[in-house]
Amino acid sequence: METAEKRGIKRNLYFKNDDLDFFLQYVMSFQSYKGSSLGECLYAAGKVNEADPDTWFHAWKEVAEMVGQIADQSKAKGHIISAREAYLRANAYYGASLVTLSPFDDQFTDIFNRYRSCFRNALSLFELPSEIIEIPFEGKSLNGYFIKGSNNNERLKTLIVLGDRFAEECYFLAGAAGLNRGYNILLVDLPGQGITPAKGLYIRADGENPIKAVVDYLYTQSNVDTGKIAVYGLSLNGYTATRAVIYEKRISACIANNPLDDMTAILKAEAPAKPQEVDALRLRLFDYAAWQAGTKDMSKLFELFGSMKITNLQGVTCPMLCIASEGGDVAERVRQTESVFRAIKSNQKDIHIFKADEGADAHLQVNNLERAHQVIFDWLDAVYDKYL
Repeated sequence: METAEKRGIKRNLYFKNDDLDFFLQYVMSFQSYKGSSLGECLYAAGKVNEADPDTWFHAWKEVAEMVGQIADQSKAKGHIISAREAYLRANAYYGASLVTLSPFDDQFTDIFNRYRSCFRNALSLFELPSEIIEIPFEGKSLNGYFIKGSNNNERLKTLIVLGDRFAEECYFLAGAAGLNRGYNILLVDLPGQGITPAKGLYIRADGENPIKAVVDYLYTQSNVDTGKIAVYGLSLNGYTATRAVIYEKRISACIANNPLDDMTAILKAEAPAKPQEVDALRLRLFDYAAWQAGTKDMSKLFELFGSMKITNLQGVTCPMLCIASEGGDVAERVRQTESVFRAIKSNQKDIHIFKADEGADAHLQVNNLERAHQVIFDWLDAVYDKYL
């Protein structure tokens, strides 16, 4: 990510370190859907030493444990709404703690399991029907959640949400907004996301193949309108979603935030100008990317990203919304978003570059999820109501 100074916008909320400040905004944004509280976030932030990533981990873990206990106590006393909301917050805080915990650390699996458990505890208290799912893929499985948009068995529009970390956080990044609008929601960890690297499933260039397995699953569900299956790809999976709809024609609409066709260019644009000055946090973030890719070898990482290119964008024929943020996204992400928009052949395509005056110019619009979701779902509703 570019620094605030380079962006020319003074928008850091709390930390001088732009990466830490982004991740703070990230978890704070979940307030929109009961996934965090201002006071708890500020308490955790106040315990962080910016020069020591371990303090970030311990601060968020402490708050997660505290809120998890509140959730357990509320559930035991029959306070279902309080329990559900506290489990969602605890889930988000454990997720925040994982930002600076290397997946090669012995604690990683335990913290991830607590993270996942909190979300599943919350899910068990949802008013809408939901399932924990495992989608067969190449002899292994893709973990996820299918949450129905109605208590009736009517056939509904369905949105697949793909993030670049964990399926659970995609509930806050788009899932809850879709449920509020009557969509079925499928949250899933593709190879390289969630705990899939521990199964030997890593980030891959041919994202359309795991997406095919996901759509196959949806075709087995009686309450899915198979003519109205959309995909929303965030960050790295903006590439995956864009590529998938070239090959998987059962997907009838695509939103990509950002639509990317050249991951090598992104890697170079986001690499530090002086590698010898990389801070401790960036080293932890590299560990996570390496784990997702199944290698610590920088040359192999570049080789993988080098294979992540899309050269046949004219194959995108379904309705598509291309999204980027002017300020929070490096210039190369915005450039590719605009380039992909021009290249695709869909008769129903749109582009939205979020700007500072919308208060939604952070990466993935985490400083204004409500505005992002208004744009996304107003567009998607119009596509399905007018064109399909």
